Amino acid sequence: MSKIKIVSIVFLLFIFSLGIGFTGLNSNSIQADELKNKQVKLAEEIIKSIKFQKEIQNELETIKNKQQGNPDDLNIDLTLEKTFQKTLENLQIQLLKDKMEFQLVNQQLLSVGQTAALPYLGDGSYVWPVDGYFNVSQGYSGRHKGVDINTLGAHPSVFAVQTGIVTKAMDEGDGFGNKVVIYHGENKYTLYAHLDTIKAKVGQYIDEGTVLGTVGNTGNSDGDHLHIQLTFSGDVENNTINPWDYIKSAEKK
Repeated sequence: MSKIKIVSIVFLLFIFSLGIGFTGLNSNSIQADELKNKQVKLAEEIIKSIKFQKEIQNELETIKNKQQGNPDDLNIDLTLEKTFQKTLENLQIQLLKDKMEFQLVNQQLLSVGQTAALPYLGDGSYVWPVDGYFNVSQGYSGRHKGVDINTLGAHPSVFAVQTGIVTKAMDEGDGFGNKVVIYHGENKYTLYAHLDTIKAKVGQYIDEGTVLGTVGNTGNSDGDHLHIQLTFSGDVENNTINPWDYIKSAEKK
């Protein structure tokens, strides 16, 4: 075989290998886009389902609180109650399936460092982040990008202040110690630092009030406390806003 033919074959193989590489990259990109679309659709379905369930529960409460009056009206109410109850049960089953699928998609995307621009998963309310302790030992400032809640040496549970998905759950050696980061949709994130233990997993869908771990003294810390940060910009570690403005009137557990 002549040198020219050998060079030509090698060149063609090289081009072919590049083609495979480009195809692979394109395939991965398409798969990521499909996962992002699926993630957003599931998030929207979960939000709708939760709102619908609340409406049905309110209707059930109204029916149960009504005084017994006309027997015909009572029969109508009992029929409605059974219908609402059955609908609620079906919605709860479907919601559980959607959350499990949503969590799987989250884990797949986060494993390659991506996430979708999700709709806001919360309902606008906040839950106080520490179980039974309310003393703010250090507030928000230009140099201190969050709020510290002192627990006087105790290790109470730390709660998610809003519904979201866990994007980080580990010690990354950045001074925060054991930390959990939650994405609430629309570039809203919260960060919970210096935890003693972590009970959340990356990709996990969590409702507000879910236990994320316990207060600790890990990382650059001088005592047991929770350090919490908040951002509406997507950068919860640097570009933060004062979380106290949002959690000061939060529901206490």
